[in-house]
Amino acid sequence: MAAALAAVSPQASAQVRTPTMSPLQLQPTANGVMLVTTMTPRGAADTLQRAFVARHATNMLLCDPRCKPVNELPLGNPTAFGPSTSHRVIVGGKFQPGQKLHFIMQFASGVSVVEAVVTPNAP
Repeated sequence: MAAALAAVSPQASAQVRTPTMSPLQLQPTANGVMLVTTMTPRGAADTLQRAFVARHATNMLLCDPRCKPVNELPLGNPTAFGPSTSHRVIVGGKFQPGQKLHFIMQFASGVSVVEAVVTPNAP
């Protein structure tokens, strides 16, 4: 995983036409965290093909109407990710508020390395 992070520099990611993303947050769930963001493809529609986090299982889910694991998530213009949306990325494990996770996001258009922060539990 470290080799993969080293192989994709932010400069290399910026040259590829990967989707833009709003600031990434991780919302706690029963057995991990859920990615909360909005992704907007640059130009033509794109697809999220994989999401990796070191040492943690990651699942992409399409919830329409029930959640099921999928191998890719189609991205419209824009596409929201979170608890009340049809597109979800879940990372399994135990996390603390403020903890940062680095994602390797593989899109049809290229690869991006991004950071997300775990938010505190809602009251």
